[in-house]
Amino acid sequence: MTEPGTLLRLLEGRRLDARAEQVIFAMVANRALEPLSKLAASKWVCERAWIDGLAELDEDACYRAMDWLLEVSDELAEAVYFQTADLLNLEVYLLFFDTTSTYFERDEGETVEGKDGKRLAGFRTYGKSKDHRSDLPQVVIGMAVTRTGIPIRVWCWPGNTSDQELIRQVKDDLRAWKLSRVVWVADRGFQSAENRRYLQRSGGHYILGEKLRGNSEEAAAALARQGRYHHVAGNLSVKEVVIDEGTMRDRFVVCHNPDEAARDKQIREALLAQLTEAINASDSLSAEDIALGYKQLLEIERGWRDMKTTLDLRPVRHRKEDRIRAHVILCWLALLLIGLAETQTQQTWRNLRDELQRMHLGTFTGPAGTSQQRTELTRAQRDILRALGAPEPPLFLALGAPERATPQHA
Repeated sequence: MTEPGTLLRLLEGRRLDARAEQVIFAMVANRALEPLSKLAASKWVCERAWIDGLAELDEDACYRAMDWLLEVSDELAEAVYFQTADLLNLEVYLLFFDTTSTYFERDEGETVEGKDGKRLAGFRTYGKSKDHRSDLPQVVIGMAVTRTGIPIRVWCWPGNTSDQELIRQVKDDLRAWKLSRVVWVADRGFQSAENRRYLQRSGGHYILGEKLRGNSEEAAAALARQGRYHHVAGNLSVKEVVIDEGTMRDRFVVCHNPDEAARDKQIREALLAQLTEAINASDSLSAEDIALGYKQLLEIERGWRDMKTTLDLRPVRHRKEDRIRAHVILCWLALLLIGLAETQTQQTWRNLRDELQRMHLGTFTGPAGTSQQRTELTRAQRDILRALGAPEPPLFLALGAPERATPQHA
């Protein structure tokens, strides 16, 4: 997932367990293969997995590693992205951003003391739940992914944070990465004039969606303009509308689904997208690019689904803010691992996991001593390892001479 030594370099100079890198990898691997609590995961590593240099692991070591991971999370995200970009020849052109929420079952909302002594909502608090559980405290999680579905970074905020505030922080956080020209793609929850102008700074570009039947003045203005729809792909048709207010010029792409229109006798769902033109150039994306780019938000929806099901983001078995943030980062790293594996092998994670888990390690004890030997690799397993650029594990992992009996003295 990262070049050898990347995490060690980031952790350099900190007082920590020399096995920190292996412990973090172990938790990510467990999350991807068989998500468990940190206590159960430590037993899983000792009893059901083999990680070089990590014959033993306890719950405390996992929690210490989570603390270290949080300390270097920003630098790690940047390093992981650029190494992934080199590996997959990624060109960040469309960058998708969306949020979800995850709740805490049988838990009370957290409060903190404000400057005036009043109790304020803390990190685990009540908010608008995207899981339809507004009766439970939650946190909000944001994720940015490429157009191919590779998650490049994750964020975590208090449970009452509004979507409207978030995309500006995300843009600022990624500014230091000095990415190539980026078009931000987000859902209608981030649609506001303030957000559009913020994303437009320094020649920025964006595609933001919105329901046409909402109360937006922009949607009403776009629908009031005349224009013909033309077919793009499948059941998607679009028309372009340009509204020029002198200081700001917005280009709207109104998308129409004829199948739903036929069923409802009106447009039930549509997309409203704006793309600001560059300072000294005309719009470079076609209406087709904008419409189809927005439809690719399905990639991030798939990411949320995988994170909540395959990786068991919930239940979150932590109460402290730092541990919650670290848990989310571990889930992101596991999702990244899955995405890279699927991209490199062109297979689903379920098939990859099922095939690789047929590989076993046996321990044999006899007169000649004790040995550990793996099963013979199948052709499918060799193909997977080759596609991932991973070496085949050694046939024998341990060879030991028989223990000599202690002499008995009269």
